[in-house]
Amino acid sequence: MKSKYRIVTLREQVNGCIKSRIVNGEIKPGQKINEFELAEELGISRGPVREALRQIEQEGLVLYEPNKGCTVTKLTVKEMYEMSLLRADLEILAVNVCEGKYSDDTIEEMEKHVARIDEYDRQKNLGKVIEEDQAIHALLVQEPNLPYLMKLWHILDGTNIAVYSTLDSIGLLCWGRIGRNHKELLECVKTRDIDIITNNLKLHYISVSEFVKKFIEGEDDHV
Repeated sequence: MKSKYRIVTLREQVNGCIKSRIVNGEIKPGQKINEFELAEELGISRGPVREALRQIEQEGLVLYEPNKGCTVTKLTVKEMYEMSLLRADLEILAVNVCEGKYSDDTIEEMEKHVARIDEYDRQKNLGKVIEEDQAIHALLVQEPNLPYLMKLWHILDGTNIAVYSTLDSIGLLCWGRIGRNHKELLECVKTRDIDIITNNLKLHYISVSEFVKKFIEGEDDHV
């Protein structure tokens, strides 16, 4: 009989540990991750730590520089804009392919996640907010059942986390607005109108970088 349980590798455990520390603010954007110290703390060899960091680097959540090692990604306003543009375009493509006709089951599932993100927003629980944000937007993309589109969208998971952690680290994360933004998105999805949904997605993403620009002066576009 085939086991129902998947064995989690040591690399995956380390991956989850590092991401959790970034999301929880224990390791902040721009801060170096000491591979040797982390391995010592976890009581493991440096191999799994190195492998985990390599994977997280590919996801865009850490940056590796020769002779310097890995640091947590701290995005510029321009990078936030680019990520938002790409992510929005992929989600808008999904909306167009399914003609905005989201199923009752998808909308019901989305309602559950929106209720949770609203609660976590009030609690200022960044980790859970990111988790629910990912789940809500994944539902948008998976509706047309295009595996390669879904795969492309997931490539941006790390940079989505980086946007949240960067904004939080500089005090520009709009607590109290995150839940409302996703409630508005949900109401648009319920209309099953392509134009209404896609226009909301454009605003949902691009407004992030525009908001940051208003607060950053003389920083050469860096936060």
